Amino acid sequence: MLLRRLKFKKFLYWKKYTGIRRSVLHLDKYFFMLPRRLFFICIVLSAVMTSSYRINTDDPVALLKKMLDKNSEIKTLEVTALMKERIDGKQVDKKTFFKVNMNPRKIYFRQKFIGIDVEGLYVTGRNNNKASLTTIGFPWISASFDPTDKRVRNNHHHTMFEAGFDYFATVVRAIISKYEKDLPKMITYQGIVQKNNRDCYKLTMDNPYFRYLYYKVQKGENLPAIAKKFMINDYMIMEKNTEIKDYNDVKEGQQIIIPCDYAKKMVFYMDKELSVPIHIEIYDDLGLYAEYSYQDVVLNPTFAPNEFDENFPGYHF
Repeated sequence: MLLRRLKFKKFLYWKKYTGIRRSVLHLDKYFFMLPRRLFFICIVLSAVMTSSYRINTDDPVALLKKMLDKNSEIKTLEVTALMKERIDGKQVDKKTFFKVNMNPRKIYFRQKFIGIDVEGLYVTGRNNNKASLTTIGFPWISASFDPTDKRVRNNHHHTMFEAGFDYFATVVRAIISKYEKDLPKMITYQGIVQKNNRDCYKLTMDNPYFRYLYYKVQKGENLPAIAKKFMINDYMIMEKNTEIKDYNDVKEGQQIIIPCDYAKKMVFYMDKELSVPIHIEIYDDLGLYAEYSYQDVVLNPTFAPNEFDENFPGYHF
């Protein structure tokens, strides 16, 4: 009887032991397979994420729209712009450092022009919406001007309000909206090239519909208002109408010549990493109209609370 009990207890112990051992062996097998499972899961996730962010160079229209989408994400900007613009038939070169807060609009710039360093500051709603300008050194000049004043815009195609990427993004959106069906024929992808020592996607937008039209000035309009209405450049209007000497030198009923679109051709060098155009070329019927190159681009920098105050350290107002 006692022997039977001992055998039965031994049997229970053996069953319990083998059960535990099997469980342990099963867990060992599971943990052995787990790294392989994780490896395959990582491969799948990597493929999915890569496909989500891969640039489709077979669709230049989508590539251009990606550039526009990126621009919508920019809230603040710091950049050095090298500008080459055709003024009175000659190329004029400028180099300007910008700090820009998009909304509300705040702009600081520093430019060297004709050997003179100039500093400017504009903040929406401040100083009667005028820009503060000062020279750094001789001749010592400090004044406030309307940013659209011809004296401020001298030898410039644009006002300071067009600093950054958002102006050209607005121009391109207008062209896309106008010629939506023809975009695949208008936009071509020309490969990856180096610009400003960075890899860029080169995109060319050819506009076969570019031409000049007669336009009758409406009541209350000046050249900037007409340019904004049709998303064209007001300097180009003044260049084509030699009788116009100033951006406000038009009157109701006057017939003038205007371009139907901003440009005959635009070439964009879209930074592979930043997805913004770090170089833009603008062409009209005469050839190269303007060229804009952007260096030391910082997207969405954090500005100090007093970064756009005249007494900010390093400013000369």
